[in-house]
Amino acid sequence: MRTKTHIKSNTFVFFKRWQNKGFSILNSLKKIVIILVLPMVYISASFSYAVAQNDTIGISEILIDAKRGKVYNNSIINIINFNNNLLSSSNLADALDGTLGVDFQQRGFSDVQSDVSIRGGNFDQALILLNGFPISDPQTGHNSFALPISLDLISNIQVFQGPASNKYGIGAYSGAINIITKNNIHQGYISAFYGQHNLFNFSTSFIVNNGKNGKVMSVNVKKSDGYTENTDFTEANIFYNQNYNSKKIIIDFQTSLSIKSYGAQNFYSPNYPYQSEDIGKFNSGINLKFGKNFQHKINAFYNLHLDRFELFREDEDWYVKNGDFWIRGISDTAKYAQNSYRSWAYYAGHNYHQTQTFGATISSSFSTFLGDSYYGLFIQNDNIKSSNLGIDLDSNLIKENSPFTKGDNRLIFNAYVEQYKKIGKIELSAGINSIYNEIFGFFQSFSGSFTVLFTNNFSSYLSVNQGVRLPTFTDLYYTGPSNEGNINLKPEKATTYEYGFKYKQSKFTIQSAVFYRIAKNLIDWVKLNETDKWKTMNYTEVNTFGFQVMLSKKFKIKLIENLTINYTFLNQNKPQTEIISKYSLNYLKHNLSISANHKLLKNFYLAWSAKYNYRNGSYFIFNNETNAFAESQFSPFLIFDTKLSYSIKHFTFYVQISNMLNTEYYDLSYIKLPGRWINIGIRYKMF
Repeated sequence: MRTKTHIKSNTFVFFKRWQNKGFSILNSLKKIVIILVLPMVYISASFSYAVAQNDTIGISEILIDAKRGKVYNNSIINIINFNNNLLSSSNLADALDGTLGVDFQQRGFSDVQSDVSIRGGNFDQALILLNGFPISDPQTGHNSFALPISLDLISNIQVFQGPASNKYGIGAYSGAINIITKNNIHQGYISAFYGQHNLFNFSTSFIVNNGKNGKVMSVNVKKSDGYTENTDFTEANIFYNQNYNSKKIIIDFQTSLSIKSYGAQNFYSPNYPYQSEDIGKFNSGINLKFGKNFQHKINAFYNLHLDRFELFREDEDWYVKNGDFWIRGISDTAKYAQNSYRSWAYYAGHNYHQTQTFGATISSSFSTFLGDSYYGLFIQNDNIKSSNLGIDLDSNLIKENSPFTKGDNRLIFNAYVEQYKKIGKIELSAGINSIYNEIFGFFQSFSGSFTVLFTNNFSSYLSVNQGVRLPTFTDLYYTGPSNEGNINLKPEKATTYEYGFKYKQSKFTIQSAVFYRIAKNLIDWVKLNETDKWKTMNYTEVNTFGFQVMLSKKFKIKLIENLTINYTFLNQNKPQTEIISKYSLNYLKHNLSISANHKLLKNFYLAWSAKYNYRNGSYFIFNNETNAFAESQFSPFLIFDTKLSYSIKHFTFYVQISNMLNTEYYDLSYIKLPGRWINIGIRYKMF
């Protein structure tokens, strides 16, 4: 039985109130900002040399080398040389949405909030990493894809499809996405674009490397008035990376700050449409590698996440606090909907959350006649202080005027072993990961694969992988007018059986896989009928069958440079029940993406992508006039994005059109996504 939790009183950041406009969240992060400014001033003075380099784009296979050892698994898809000039989309979520098996369910535009799904999993089941450091938040996966970098800084993105707990640790339940920034080059960019609804984006990025030392920095700001009521946003991101590479040791350090404020119209409940949110994220990590025949790695990271959620937006144009009440206009007092929480109870106040995550890994690898061996120990501590998530804090830990009255803390231990062996044209790999938490006890995950290399270009494989995920703090504790958590949740676990093949030449690649995932104790928000609250529970079992195929072709003709086709088919089933599921069965049944790049004339380039989505299930539209929900089945839709650019010397000018066909569509209930959106931009390559 959980009672009061004892959490140390020393916290890194405390705030009394944020304002949901501009970048006032910085008022809560003054110390962090000062720390970040110093290296930025230093790096800004360091750009005294430059080397020209041409960009390319393509798809190839590399080995992911992140928190753990090398990963020998053929189901890894890698996007190499992520070239901003050749993207048809203006934001990362849209650019990745056509990647094999990846589905971004968006609220709003331009990565305001994107729920990442891999192979039909939900937003809490995909682990997001930046240069191998996890940045997913234990409070909720809704904000996991809040990235602190600009598109110009991305080198490649590695997508691991399928459970990957043995390779990345707990959280990689349905897969993992690892964003890799550029290094080992000299590049500097200044980019800006302006679009409809006063969308403005400015970014600058620098990458400098002299062999042993490398420095990377980017600054990005963007804002918009929004495409409909209460969808405006402002955002600022700062990223810095320092690395040192010698014969004896490799040191890699990174730190970042991301702040965002946005109107969240209908994001979580249409009963209270005027929602808004402020978030702040500080991420840092250091990685050390040393040794030759007997290699060692030490990896540590620290993540801080601040969140202020307003069910009734507090702003001079919305609700203003008057005494103990929030009032809009003369008579509109913020209240919960009748019978949904307390009978016409007044709005008690905003939700405040502060989560801190610290993790460290010590790992080693060596080679013998038995093959390559990897083993390591990993520890992670998740801590939350909140106004409504967690267990009641001891009264002596509650500071005067503090919004934090609840909290929780959990410690996770991992120990893993992996083994790889190549025998002729056969590759064998296997691993086991043991996990311990004082609440949930011991549990394990394992992985194994059998690969046949028929030729240098063709291979086939069989694999089995498991993924494990602990409930988020929101799953466990959230209580609101429309939602209720469950402190008795168990960890969810999935096992995926997969067969696939790859054929790869310099100009042509085809890859296909068929898989079957068995998920037990799946965590989801459910209810028996539309008038009930959403509550979290464990399903006994949800099974997923999937088929994927990817084709990529580079052409020698000038008119078309490359063409990529991705297709994923999914089918999920659950036990026969009348329970309504909010997330688990909301997946793309058919996901087809076609993208191409063309060189039209001298210095003129055209990039486009077409995405055909057929989402399973239904969504709800809220009618404000009748105060009732209307259920509608998801319909197939086509999204077409395009970008026409002209390059001359160091400049690139472009016109970018998102949703060119002005398609009306929904990814989630209650939230209609924007129609056609036109941007014009300029990009200057300094060196």
